[in-house]
Amino acid sequence: MDTILADLLQHLIYGIIAGAMYVLMAVGFSLVWGIMGLLNFSHGEFYMLGGYATYYLFTFFNINPFVSVFLAIAILFLFGSIIFSTAIFPIIKKPNWHNNAIILTLGIGICLQNIALLVFGERYKGMPGFFEATLRFWGVVIGADRLMILLIGLTLILALLVFVKKTTTGLSIQALSQDKNAALLMGIHIKRVYTVTFGVSVALAGAAGGLLAPLYFIYPTVGFTPILMAFAVVILGGLGSVKGAIYAGFLTGIIESFTILFLSAVWKDIIIFSLIIIILTLKPAGLFGIKEP
Repeated sequence: MDTILADLLQHLIYGIIAGAMYVLMAVGFSLVWGIMGLLNFSHGEFYMLGGYATYYLFTFFNINPFVSVFLAIAILFLFGSIIFSTAIFPIIKKPNWHNNAIILTLGIGICLQNIALLVFGERYKGMPGFFEATLRFWGVVIGADRLMILLIGLTLILALLVFVKKTTTGLSIQALSQDKNAALLMGIHIKRVYTVTFGVSVALAGAAGGLLAPLYFIYPTVGFTPILMAFAVVILGGLGSVKGAIYAGFLTGIIESFTILFLSAVWKDIIIFSLIIIILTLKPAGLFGIKEP
């Protein structure tokens, strides 16, 4: 294959892989906003905890890396559910709760960062790759790790869509996002649905952290850039829109990858955030925005 076409295809694949991780981060963030109007500013710290959980399950307990990722997802779901039930739900719907929730989640994030610093230390931790193999096709050279990350990421995104559209809890989530009063009249247990929603959001952030553990170092403040990008993706796709977060996540990853190819890595954030400014100027609600609850 022609070198130029091979470069384009390789960066397209890299962009889709990055996009899948952005989707995992952003879709949970957007889901929580769409259901309860909560902006979770501790979301990046759950990404960090997913990376640490995967690292220690693999390194200390010698658990298969793929199993480690899914165990980390389960651990983060449980942890997120506990955090929500004990710290966040009690303030929901109380006077000025939106502003209080922002302060609370920021505080949770700071606490988690400092606990991670005390427990895990400040040293960067690197996890061995899942595979040593390198795949070559049509002039494209790509590590098997990246393709496996993409496969698992796409599987999790598909599983989320099935969960939201086909399960009783998922249908309850949709009902609450559309009309809370009608949902309550239908007997939907609001605390249970909110807790599951927050737990799923945290688990998806943890999944992104665990999947990227073999590619990037893990450290207590590693969640800053992922939450920044997740917030950008959510704004681009529209706050509260799961579909918008999915489309915007993949679009962001692909644009970022091609920006690195044609310009340099220095330009990628400039291009992405310039695009966000332009789209919000033309369409303030984002690409697929929904009304604020």
